[in-house]
Amino acid sequence: MAESRIGRYLLYAVGEIILLVIGILIAVQINLRNEAAKNERAESIYIQNILKDIDAQQKSIEVQVDYESSYISSAKYLIETLENKEIQVDQKFAAELANLLSRRTFVVQDATYTDLISSGKINLINDEGVRNDLISYYQEMERMEKVIYHNNSDIIDGNISHVLEEFGYINYSFEKLNHQGYLKNSNSAYHLGHFDEQFADISTQIMTDPRVRLHVMNAVKKRLLIATIHHEMMDGATTLSNELKNRFYE
Repeated sequence: MAESRIGRYLLYAVGEIILLVIGILIAVQINLRNEAAKNERAESIYIQNILKDIDAQQKSIEVQVDYESSYISSAKYLIETLENKEIQVDQKFAAELANLLSRRTFVVQDATYTDLISSGKINLINDEGVRNDLISYYQEMERMEKVIYHNNSDIIDGNISHVLEEFGYINYSFEKLNHQGYLKNSNSAYHLGHFDEQFADISTQIMTDPRVRLHVMNAVKKRLLIATIHHEMMDGATTLSNELKNRFYE
């Protein structure tokens, strides 16, 4: 009788344990599903924001291309003019020279990517291939940002601008100032864009010295090289941006 009662208790205890284990397993499974669903929602939001950042980056690239194209055009005009035996510093020459003193800073649009990295949530991008492409994309964008920054700061500001300002008459184009949005005050833009024949003649006289012309020519060609490199980098950035967007849409 006692043995029978003990057997029933053991059977009851085993049943309780089995039910408890089943309950725990069900709870774990539910938690896993909830966590997976939560991660999927978070991934979806991050991907949407990444795509918005890429759209913003592409607009930034288009603006950069416009600026670099403008510098290339100015440099080519000045090279052609400097190659002539008779040179006259006129309003167009002075405006194109002034354009080469400006430069555009390239900025990476990486707010969402930075959030993913700093928060340790990069693995929310579930597809490993896409995740690696995303990391590679922003590493390349950051490299381009640094290259353009150093070219602008060290070569254009630190070298080329000094040569152009020393020997050339700088006359800012009213149209370019308005188009580029540097000045909102049209009166200020007018005075900066006012062409003075006296200073232009002084610059023309200086340019008659072959050594000066060679110095200016070298500076302009160097400026053309930098603008061309930046332009090609932006072409590459456009391709990379399109490829990454397509990876998210696959």
